[in-house]
Amino acid sequence: MCGYGRMGRGLCRYLAQKDLDFVVIEQNLDRIPAMDEDDILYVKGDSTSEANLTKAGVDNASTPMAVLGTDPANVFLVLTAKRRNPELFIVARANESETKDTLCVAGANVVVSPYEIGARRMAHAILRPTVIQFLELAFADERADIEMEEIPVNTRSNLVGMTLQESGIRQNLNLIIIAMNKSDGHMHFNPSAGSRIEAGDTVVAVGENQNLIKLEKILNP
Repeated sequence: MCGYGRMGRGLCRYLAQKDLDFVVIEQNLDRIPAMDEDDILYVKGDSTSEANLTKAGVDNASTPMAVLGTDPANVFLVLTAKRRNPELFIVARANESETKDTLCVAGANVVVSPYEIGARRMAHAILRPTVIQFLELAFADERADIEMEEIPVNTRSNLVGMTLQESGIRQNLNLIIIAMNKSDGHMHFNPSAGSRIEAGDTVVAVGENQNLIKLEKILNP
């Protein structure tokens, strides 16, 4: 995690809830007490420094997150990290809409604009309040009645080769499959009962957390 401002801190808290390991790089000394308070593993220094990226473990990282305060800093960070490890899957923050393309060209795999997302969220609160209520329930940090999860299909799964109807996911686990991302990258929304589960697919399901855990054990043993 590169940056421990408001967004970086919020992301770290969420990742910690999911028991994911991460390291923060932060050069603002005023944020050190907050990281100590949150019991965060961190490296003091400039995130755009290759030496600091190396110290934080960029060579073994899977998904660096660039959430520095300015777009130029995030662009330079993405370029530096990608040059060091071209296989990295990088998520970057863009404050300005016109910077999104630049970040993608620099090597960011996913670019998020908080202000655009916030504006759409406020508009949908008026236009589609029930949809927003459902999504907030599904993505709530606190324990909720339902959750949404994506689960990869392992070659060892007993459900490989079965249709959704044959799998019994709906009947036995009371889960709703809202999408299947096929191994070729094609996304099938609201897949039919005859859709076949194949190794390499990613299943997006909605339901109670305990049942989602059961499905994960079946699909990705």
